[in-house]
Amino acid sequence: MVMQRKLVSKLEIKLLKINENTLINNFINRR
Repeated sequence: MVMQRKLVSKLEIKLLKINENTLINNFINRR
């Protein structure tokens, strides 16, 4: 169970980072 949670948190962090990057890219592209 603990291992699964660590995996999930890693995936969530990756998704969050990807979301941040896309938001930043969108903002830069709009300018």
